Amino acid sequence: MNAPAYIPENEKTPQSAGNGDWLSGVDFENDDEAPGLPVFRDNVKIEQAAVVKTIGARMREARELCNMSQSAAARRLGYSNPSKLSKVEGATDTNSAPLWLISRASKLYDVSVDFLFGLTDDFEVGLQRGVQTWLVVELEKSRIRDMAELEKLHRRVTAISRLLPTVADEAERTAEAIRRFAEINPGFDDMRGGARLAAAAENLVRHAAKANSTAQRFRIEIGVDRSNQPTTPEGEPA
Repeated sequence: MNAPAYIPENEKTPQSAGNGDWLSGVDFENDDEAPGLPVFRDNVKIEQAAVVKTIGARMREARELCNMSQSAAARRLGYSNPSKLSKVEGATDTNSAPLWLISRASKLYDVSVDFLFGLTDDFEVGLQRGVQTWLVVELEKSRIRDMAELEKLHRRVTAISRLLPTVADEAERTAEAIRRFAEINPGFDDMRGGARLAAAAENLVRHAAKANSTAQRFRIEIGVDRSNQPTTPEGEPA
């Protein structure tokens, strides 16, 4: 059996990187002059094909994030028909992603160039890597906290608004009782504090009715009316 022929290091063909992972052939070496600088070992043609494939996939993703058709995007990018943009997004050859197109696409889709090159998954312009994920998580936490507080507020407003009709009814009964008492006791108006008591009862009726009417309008304005829902003994929604 013949010994395998010797292949120089610079002519060896490395394995193709995975989809979008075109930096897999980069090592980092330490020396006294430049610690931690990258050392590129991949075949240039293979790496270029991987880069073009990543750019095509990211450009399609960015366009879809903008909910833009391929025809509309091609027209705005300066192409006369969508076939060339389709060629770029499909990465049909290693020369299908010109630099001017990457620059225009970054502005049109409002994404970073790093995103189009596959260097980051954060598509927002101006955000540091990892900031997008952190921001989304924090916004979701804030939304959950706000919704919990709004639910508490809604429950309290609902409980109070349900008590107001009862308050208005009881105020009317109280005022009616005072009026009846005054009728069967002709000297009521001359009694010390009698007239003041009657006036206070009438004011109570008026303010209670106004509060009840305001609560009803509020429920209509916010579009939520749970008046038919069962309640707890404390007046809270069940």
